[in-house]
Amino acid sequence: MQCAVNKLGSLLAIALLAGCASQVNTHGGAPVEDSNTSVSVPGMPAPTQPGSDTTKQDQQDKQDNSGWRVVEPVAEPKAPVQVRSNSAVDALLAQGRSEYQSGDYSRAIASAERALRIDRRNPAVYLLLAENYLRLGNSDQAQQFAQQGLRYSRDDYTVSAALRGVLGEL
Repeated sequence: MQCAVNKLGSLLAIALLAGCASQVNTHGGAPVEDSNTSVSVPGMPAPTQPGSDTTKQDQQDKQDNSGWRVVEPVAEPKAPVQVRSNSAVDALLAQGRSEYQSGDYSRAIASAERALRIDRRNPAVYLLLAENYLRLGNSDQAQQFAQQGLRYSRDDYTVSAALRGVLGEL
């Protein structure tokens, strides 16, 4: 019985190791192609066909790398960044803006802080905080929130300009 368990354990270990050894790493390293065969990869230029004219660099690659060469991927255009929307944050921002316009800066700050607890990367929240602290005369807090908002407003030029306007008023 003990011998059968040992053999079963040994077979299981061998099968496990064989499975690990046979896995191909598809996530790391540079794409390569063999001089005799090629692989088509989406987003990459088509490899040259065997028998076509080879350049001096191709010939050098074949000599240095035993026929293998690194194929550089084609840069794909970046998709525009999608602005995240959160209805709770939007509602708190609307409430905070209303309170700001009515001159109730402390309540506007409280609404903005609640929104900040939900979404710490929303530049509009930092703008609301900076504007309200500026109106209350707390320029240090206004400056800190405006600078933090600028970190998150790279793609939102309207909010970015408003944050720079707050910093300009300091």
